[in-house]
Amino acid sequence: MKKFAALFVVIAIVIFFILPSALLGEEGDKSTSIPPAGIPASGQYELEPKTGDPNTDNDSYSDDPESIPDSSEHIEAYCLDLDVTRSLEEDVYIETDVDVSDELEADGVDPVNAEAVEIMATTATGAENLDNQQAVWDIIDDNMPADPANPANEVEEVVVAVMSMAEGFVADPETDLQTYLDNENVNEIDVELDTDTLVDGNGDYNDFEATAIMENPLVPGITDEGKDTFWYILGGSYNVSFSETDLILETTSTMEDKEDDNDGSNTEDTDGDGETADDHYGIATVPYYFYWWGAGYPEFEEMSVNIGACVDIDEDGDIDKEKGEDLDNFNANANVVQTVDNPDYDPGESSGAYNSPHIVETDGNGQVVTAVPSNVDIDYYNAGKVLVTVTRDQAEELELEYPTDQRFVIESYSEPCDDDSETYSAWGSFEVTKTNSVTQNPVEGAVYLLTYISGQTYTPATTEYYLTTGADGKADVSGLPWGTYELTEYSAATGYSLDLGTYTIEIGGTVLFGEGATINATEDVENDPLGSIT
Repeated sequence: MKKFAALFVVIAIVIFFILPSALLGEEGDKSTSIPPAGIPASGQYELEPKTGDPNTDNDSYSDDPESIPDSSEHIEAYCLDLDVTRSLEEDVYIETDVDVSDELEADGVDPVNAEAVEIMATTATGAENLDNQQAVWDIIDDNMPADPANPANEVEEVVVAVMSMAEGFVADPETDLQTYLDNENVNEIDVELDTDTLVDGNGDYNDFEATAIMENPLVPGITDEGKDTFWYILGGSYNVSFSETDLILETTSTMEDKEDDNDGSNTEDTDGDGETADDHYGIATVPYYFYWWGAGYPEFEEMSVNIGACVDIDEDGDIDKEKGEDLDNFNANANVVQTVDNPDYDPGESSGAYNSPHIVETDGNGQVVTAVPSNVDIDYYNAGKVLVTVTRDQAEELELEYPTDQRFVIESYSEPCDDDSETYSAWGSFEVTKTNSVTQNPVEGAVYLLTYISGQTYTPATTEYYLTTGADGKADVSGLPWGTYELTEYSAATGYSLDLGTYTIEIGGTVLFGEGATINATEDVENDPLGSIT
């Protein structure tokens, strides 16, 4: 029997071998209304953790919020016994170390069905809780859809999808479940940023778009469709915003389910999974823009972007970012650049990089402040493990009426995250070409001085560049801050008179110089040979 791989970063102080729990509500299972046929109205049972050991520490149970572990007010669990309910004032549960697939197989459930339930407990379907719970019971009871190719409702769609995934897993005996799901890229997303240049051929800033693609949603059309995708601008970024008029570093867009045509005519593998026809995938996009962050950053010429995204599959508003190798990179870089209100913002003027409602938050040393996103929450529980009601001996010790046994399986999973980074630059360049005024031949050895005059809010660190012409009469410099420069000859080549002219050079995009702006400027100049008459 295959065992579900242990989930990553389990918090030891939270997971106990004995997990005393109570169903929310004054009596019985958690329900916001009278459930049909014993099914909780929420669709899943919510177990509230308590402290203490029911075998040795009977008086230590507490509903005091201070005793509940941080970031965890309850855990959700699928009930595995459709016809058994509880109605005690105090319900105590023991967490076993048994995988739900092993437990179900021991009860005679088919291995594929057993693994399908474990997949549901460890992988977000995106369906409603009630539908997920019903799907669990249908799978256990082998109540399969009459026509798997055309599921009649959302419950059947979930059953068909997880059963198909379970069949593939059971047929692959050389791997464990988590590795199998990872290899299949189930629910994982891939974030990609634009590779356009910072400015286009006209000198205008390009508009950029980040894309998150879920290549293999567990239940296409349910796992991905309509799900919030949280976007973050992470540490290492600068001069970028999700808005053109304000410094916005966190935003949300909606993922859509897409299906490439199934008539064989499609030839583009949009999601990169090797499939072209009849291929489902989820996609979410968000625009981002060049936006100057202020002192200490290039003003016009460079943008560094590190964007992360997470998909809230279960629609709880939180991203559980603790498990799964696909999250390691995001976890290491999940610090979002922080902003504060701009004290100098003038609402009477146009908003933008020079009059922004928000500015980047910095510490006392001028370093950008980052923090883990506020809507990220840590998951403390081992998914796919069975919880059972107390044994008869434990019930007697606790002076509880011994109940009919009821089994649950903890539902717990991480929603997918990924990030990507790009650096964009449009530093200016300048080339001077020197020729003989009489012969038009190139002049070697002339030295020109290119001096920065104006354009930047803060004076660049380097303002003077000495350019010596070569045998071809040319000299150039790159990596120039945008602005207005003056070109003068510093020393003439041997046999030539000094050029006394002053040339104005404008280097930059339309944001600085309007129409006719150029990033890569040139100037042709002449030298008079000694003794010549001009």
